[in-house]
Amino acid sequence: MDIKGKWKIAETLRFLEKDGKLVKEWQKVEDIFADPEFDPSDGQMLKADVLFNEDGSVSWILPIPEGVTKEQIDEAVAAGEINLFNDNSFVVSENAWKEEDGVLKFNSGIKGEIFGEAADPWVEIEEVGDGMIEVMMYHMVRA
Repeated sequence: MDIKGKWKIAETLRFLEKDGKLVKEWQKVEDIFADPEFDPSDGQMLKADVLFNEDGSVSWILPIPEGVTKEQIDEAVAAGEINLFNDNSFVVSENAWKEEDGVLKFNSGIKGEIFGEAADPWVEIEEVGDGMIEVMMYHMVRA
């Protein structure tokens, strides 16, 4: 599969309490934002465009929040706090992807140990049907 290009997050894995138990389930982004109890500021990453670039980098791009002035943006850029993508968005995170033995992988940035073994930061990018891919806790579709 060719993953190069722009993707949007369509679903995210959420942990919810149901009948006194913690369960995990995939929820559509539009359903999450439509929930009146959901605080939209908690879901900024769900608005990201995710660019899988030719050079093996992955750019996570967010829209500049409403109400932020040009002066505030210029100050943040000058201070090195943000990297603008264009006039309306900024790069919030950079990662990497690669293809290894026909398997697409994403560098999660995970470090440390799991059960005494060194953690492998490279996680598989899986096709999950209907042109959708799974990257960690997100299902993405082409934008």
